[in-house]
Amino acid sequence: MLMKKIILLFAFLLSGMSSLFSQAISMEGSWNGLLALPVGSLRIVFHLKQLPGGEWDCRLDSPDQGVSDIPVSEVEVQGDSLHIVAKGLALEYRGVLRDRDCIEGSFVQGGFSTRLELNRRDAQEEGKEKADVSHTEVSGDEPYSSQEYFTTDHPQGISLAGTLTIPNTVLKDRPTIILITGSGPQNRDEEILGHKPFAVLADILAHHGYTIFRYDDRGVGKSTGKYYEASVEDLIVDAKSVLNYVRSLDAVNPENVMLLGHSEGAYIAARLAAEDKSVAAVISIGGPTVPFRQCIEEQILASLKLSNRSEEYLEKTQRLNRQIYDWVQNQTISTDSLRIMIKNHVQEYLADVGSFTLEQKSLVAQQLAEESCTPWFREFIRIDPSATWQAVHCPVLGIYGSKDMQVLPNNADRLRELLPQAEVRLFDGLNHLMQPAITGSPAEYGQIRTTISPEVLSWLVDELARLLQK
Repeated sequence: MLMKKIILLFAFLLSGMSSLFSQAISMEGSWNGLLALPVGSLRIVFHLKQLPGGEWDCRLDSPDQGVSDIPVSEVEVQGDSLHIVAKGLALEYRGVLRDRDCIEGSFVQGGFSTRLELNRRDAQEEGKEKADVSHTEVSGDEPYSSQEYFTTDHPQGISLAGTLTIPNTVLKDRPTIILITGSGPQNRDEEILGHKPFAVLADILAHHGYTIFRYDDRGVGKSTGKYYEASVEDLIVDAKSVLNYVRSLDAVNPENVMLLGHSEGAYIAARLAAEDKSVAAVISIGGPTVPFRQCIEEQILASLKLSNRSEEYLEKTQRLNRQIYDWVQNQTISTDSLRIMIKNHVQEYLADVGSFTLEQKSLVAQQLAEESCTPWFREFIRIDPSATWQAVHCPVLGIYGSKDMQVLPNNADRLRELLPQAEVRLFDGLNHLMQPAITGSPAEYGQIRTTISPEVLSWLVDELARLLQK
């Protein structure tokens, strides 16, 4: 998914927030939420407890990342309002009780902001959920070895940590493949909701004789740097640094390195290949080929249609987004002026589409204004990857899903137009993670046991073998 720092306003509105709350309802207990991330979603749990003196204690769990019982620095409960701050994680949550079992609010971490609904959970539900978090198919039989490396000579002084997977039997013609994650802070396995897509890819490809390097994004895992301060260009610099480093390793033939990117990572791979003609091939999994603004608008519309809202509502929301994006793209508008324009426009929109308190309207408008005014977004919204893809002269494999709601299937057609020589496959019934899906919504990712469709893996292995025969 392409939106790593964009608050999805429509998602906040779909909930139909109201202020019919009661101070008699206690917030004490465990509250579970599902964060909508750029690629999928992530479970988060807040454990709230009122202490004898009236103060509140809060502990945080992130089950899909395998961490729990993280203390927060501040927690405040006033009537039906909740405010949580975890300074060490640069995290903040503000919410209001909708009813006794639901809190509606907003989640902010670093430069990322989104709506987050919390639902009260009982112990039995939590135990069941924690017991079923891993759906990743990685073979137990490993005819390869893995070694950790830390990149050097990054122009910004950042060190990126990664794993090099080397088959026990190295075949001369087999290239090294570098895996590049999608948008949002991702570890080297691109781990999400118990799934580890890049671990699966590394395992399958190593079984077929390919050496694989996958790495933690800056600021994630063992990599240094700060992800939320990075621009798209910074992430391209990171990938280029990894490419140069991997080429220097003894186990790697520097003239035979391929790049595999997922989502935004595919665009990054294309950028590197367009600038470096020695890249052996590019593999795009759900990679954007239409202008990024169009990709965002299509993504939002697809999600809105799942909500079964009226055509009038859809049109008003799209009109709001179009106006904001027009302003954001206009480089003659200063950041301060842009922030005020967006905030006022969003508040007018909220007054027109539903019943919201002044606090709710102000909160949403302020968050959307802040996120839309970041240097990252003002750069991102202007990107059209067409010229980049056309400048790629190495072999290209494109993999897309017909039920992808994050990078829609029309991106496959666009890649065929831009690169007629590319081998592009649209797989029926698969989502953005290449899982068999019902609707394709990111909300389904954690409910699907398959990490990557075997059909996709088989096709990829066959197409790589075909490339090597040329």
